[in-house]
Amino acid sequence: MAGNDAIRIQITQRSVFAKRLPLEVILGDHLLYGCFSGQRLKRGVRDPRYFVAYDPERIGRGIRVLWNEQEYRDVILELPLPCAQEEIEDLFAMTERIRRMWTGAVEINKKPVAVNHLDNVKTNLITVNLRLLHTVMRGILNDGGWVSLSCAMHRLIVGPVEADEMWAGIYTDKYRDWLHSRQNRPVYIPVPKLYLEQETDRQIGFVTLPSEVSVVWTDSMEGLLRFTEQSAAEVDEWKCALYDTAEKRMIGTVDYNEVLNRIPKRDKEYFDCGRTLIRPLERNELHALAAAGRKES
Repeated sequence: MAGNDAIRIQITQRSVFAKRLPLEVILGDHLLYGCFSGQRLKRGVRDPRYFVAYDPERIGRGIRVLWNEQEYRDVILELPLPCAQEEIEDLFAMTERIRRMWTGAVEINKKPVAVNHLDNVKTNLITVNLRLLHTVMRGILNDGGWVSLSCAMHRLIVGPVEADEMWAGIYTDKYRDWLHSRQNRPVYIPVPKLYLEQETDRQIGFVTLPSEVSVVWTDSMEGLLRFTEQSAAEVDEWKCALYDTAEKRMIGTVDYNEVLNRIPKRDKEYFDCGRTLIRPLERNELHALAAAGRKES
């Protein structure tokens, strides 16, 4: 799907004596790192095989770094496109730091690139990236559809509202600022879970709504089906499990479709296409939702 293309850079060590590559060389002086756990990036954590590098001042798509610290052979850097122009500059600065450390050979999308051509490649990529951004956004506007973007902190969904702001222009600034604004605060993104109700042989979908944390809530069952890869006919009922984070237990359930209706307008705001940000609910508010659900059942 357009919106999730990527540029892939591989740097292979050519030093006579193999050198260890310090993490500080990869990150430079302003990038941080993390590793995905479920739907969100866990900051400051590295998998033995990869991590995601990002700038905390302008969180964007994130640079995937495929790297085994114990092996001194190569590093692979992947940046999803379209991205903000600054991320392309970060990517090539990272490439140059690693290349200098290792006297490394560089391949871009599996094709060798001479060192003295890297600046030209970066300049061309900035142009191609901007065109791709406009193409993706215009496609959304023309089709009335949406695109799911893999990003540094978590996935974002771009629809007509976002595309209308970013389909033209000579810079990626609006796109950069939007990516950052959706990722610079901690949120919980529920993951739908399915189970078979033995007594009735019905497929039940569950989504958890916890207390005391901001939640990115998918507005419709159709949106949830994107995550579960199920058809609407395969899920008989969607429920919301209300979870008290202080007591560490589920306190009740309500019909999924009723959740947003029961939350006051002041406590929710548009997040991205098909999703709403619910502000942290106090425990008493969550218990009130549970009580209302019990009365209806």
